[in-house]
Amino acid sequence: MREAIFILIVLLIVIGLTLYKYRRQVGFALEVWRMLRKMRTGSDKKLDASAETPKGPLINCTRCGTWVPAGSAIKLGGASYCSARCVETTAHTG
Repeated sequence: MREAIFILIVLLIVIGLTLYKYRRQVGFALEVWRMLRKMRTGSDKKLDASAETPKGPLINCTRCGTWVPAGSAIKLGGASYCSARCVETTAHTG
């Protein structure tokens, strides 16, 4: 029994000295592990946010055909546009 305890103590000392010698590398490995864990949980939140559907009906842009929520569309007369760029392009060409 004494021999087993002695071997265990020697192993703990060797492990402790090894960790002390390579403490920078161990710290870096822990930091990488934390960063990867944070990225994995953060990416789940981004996927959930992108899965949200826009509220309200969608309207087709008269110029480019992009579908945009009715609340954010620019309406001029009977036409609907997705952005000011499409409105300007239509004004210059038409």
